[in-house]
Amino acid sequence: MKNLICAIIVCLLAVSAEAKETEPSTGFVTAFSGLKLRVSPGSQGQVLKVIPYGESVEIMEVSDVQQRIEWLEGNWIKVSYLGIEGYVFDGFVTTMVLPEDDVELSNEDSDLTYPLLAYIEKNHNLMSMPDSTVRHNTQKVGYQYDNISLNTEESRYHFKVVSEFENIKLKDAYNLMRSMLLTKQERQEFERQTLFIKNRDGVVDNIKIGIENPVQIKKSKNGNVKITVTAFYQGC
Repeated sequence: MKNLICAIIVCLLAVSAEAKETEPSTGFVTAFSGLKLRVSPGSQGQVLKVIPYGESVEIMEVSDVQQRIEWLEGNWIKVSYLGIEGYVFDGFVTTMVLPEDDVELSNEDSDLTYPLLAYIEKNHNLMSMPDSTVRHNTQKVGYQYDNISLNTEESRYHFKVVSEFENIKLKDAYNLMRSMLLTKQERQEFERQTLFIKNRDGVVDNIKIGIENPVQIKKSKNGNVKITVTAFYQGC
């Protein structure tokens, strides 16, 4: 009987492992210079291939090898790309769909308010009718999408977009906003103006990007990630 129970447990574990391998999730590369696919987990592993930005990979498993690269803390994950299996650092891989349409990209003016709105509208379903209010010459509109609450605020002087995403990481939000920038010059300025703010535990939970139309990416107390983008109107 004891041997029979052990055999059943081993079979169940084997089935679980097989299911994990046959049903991998999809990730997208967010490193604009490409992401190195290595033969073993860790930055010392031999490079098999460089995966270009935006390419999709199949995420097969998460290793227990952790590393910090720049401000990012993450794990090395086993992936498959074009039939080649290897390991990449998950700080530069996201499960979020990357923007690709013109309306989801900046117009060389670093204004990310409308690209963010277009991205949410394209990739998420609106769950209810918008709720609009006007007070002190400022119009506020609230939307509820699947896994996202979205609020806009507009006056004569500014237009603000506040979106709160469920079940994403801070690094995913940062890479998403950076990927909406059309040119290399815009991305470089975005990175130069980025301030990473750590909490008491030494973990980055607040990112401020002081470009002309500023961006803030912050981890909320409920675990969601809030992205705020503000555009200021020019002129009288």
